[in-house]
Amino acid sequence: MWMIVVFLCWVVRIEAECVLQDMTSMKVTKYSGESVLLPCSCTDLQAQGGRWIKDSVQINLTKPEDRIQMTNQDSPGNLSLLISDLTTEDAGRYRCEVHRDSYRYFRLQVTGCTLMEQDATLEIERSSGESALLPCLCSSLHAKPESVSWMTTSRNSSYTEISNTTGPYRGRIQMFNSHSPGNVSLLISDLSEEDRGIYTCVVDAYYNQSSYLLVKEQMYSTVGQNAGVQCITILVCLSCGLLSSAQLQPGKPSAPLATGDTKSLSPSERDAVIENEIEIELSGGNGNVAVLMKLASLDWRLSTSERRLEELQRENKAQASALRELERRLTYRLMKAETSVKGIGRNLSETPKIAFSASVGGMGNSGPYNTDTTLLFKDVITNIGNAFRPATGIFTAPVNGVYLFSLFECSLSPQPASLSLHKNEEMIVSVAKRRSQHEGAENGSNAVTLQLEQGDQVYVRLWKDSWVYDSTAHFTTFSGTLLFSL
Repeated sequence: MWMIVVFLCWVVRIEAECVLQDMTSMKVTKYSGESVLLPCSCTDLQAQGGRWIKDSVQINLTKPEDRIQMTNQDSPGNLSLLISDLTTEDAGRYRCEVHRDSYRYFRLQVTGCTLMEQDATLEIERSSGESALLPCLCSSLHAKPESVSWMTTSRNSSYTEISNTTGPYRGRIQMFNSHSPGNVSLLISDLSEEDRGIYTCVVDAYYNQSSYLLVKEQMYSTVGQNAGVQCITILVCLSCGLLSSAQLQPGKPSAPLATGDTKSLSPSERDAVIENEIEIELSGGNGNVAVLMKLASLDWRLSTSERRLEELQRENKAQASALRELERRLTYRLMKAETSVKGIGRNLSETPKIAFSASVGGMGNSGPYNTDTTLLFKDVITNIGNAFRPATGIFTAPVNGVYLFSLFECSLSPQPASLSLHKNEEMIVSVAKRRSQHEGAENGSNAVTLQLEQGDQVYVRLWKDSWVYDSTAHFTTFSGTLLFSL
């Protein structure tokens, strides 16, 4: 006999329903890229049953490789939910539900990456061969961007993406987000003049931040080049025996220089005079010293002309670089202006438009029920934005904002009719009518303005033992509209 009792107790234990250990609501805040555990468990960890619902939609937990997993492998009554590698799309309202009257609500808020504000384009100046750090930081360094890319106009007027594995930046760039996910600054090494341009950090394909990198060529001093050329010329002449040390002594007579006699002549006329004097000196037998001095004069003038030509070439190059710089700055300003115009247009077009109206539908009474019941409004009149679900009777706020809701009910006497409008689990306003002996239809209404956060749910519950009436004329309705977003 005692064995039968033990067996029956074991069967009752196995088939016992789950009773949640904690049914209080909970708000959880996390950063993108992190993990979160939403705790929910039965008082008996061996009890069976339970499901998770996000924003009125049941979560599919059949794929073991998904980011969202339950932790009930060893204890069926442990219904806790683990979500890995969070994104901003994971934010919302979660409900751990055993049955209709036994559930626990969670509000999950995920903070993503929004770039730190920058009043103007940051200008960075470096020399070729140096390195440059281009800053790009999320407002919170703990937030992990869902996508990051760096774009540049350094080698053409249009934006191209930078890669560390291919192209001119191969092996020269590095990001710093291994320790701080929100730090996606870019380090460029071994700079060249071709790296000059606009660099833009693009986060999550929406936020962007720009820097202007100016790379200058390193300049080397040319002071002393004239003296160096003359010294080299004299040393070469001494080694060849064309000039003796005695001839270099001060006070020693020498042939007159052609440059002193031809300053007023053009370069071509001066060269002809010097060549003619060289021929005279050679024919007159004044010796090698006079010839050497005139050759040195020609060499000095040639070196001076070459240096002047190099200076002009550098000036032309600098002017061309300045023109390219001006062109790029103007191009950047034009692109920023176009981006601003597009952003204004996008903001205008992205301003949400939310409004709905629906009636209970059908022809006749709805109710009574033996418990408070969420009332379904199946006959949809308007549903702009599709935030209202007629199958559940629940409106889910798509954005933070201030909303206006109204509630109208009709009942046929003598039945009582009482309704309440709820925000999440909280009763906000009600319409109530007691049992009456009067014949005919009676109506009631109420309205309220609510500040909602994204994911908040608003719905209507019919009180226990209450009736409401509706027909194709739409007597009992539930309406709401977004007044403005926050």
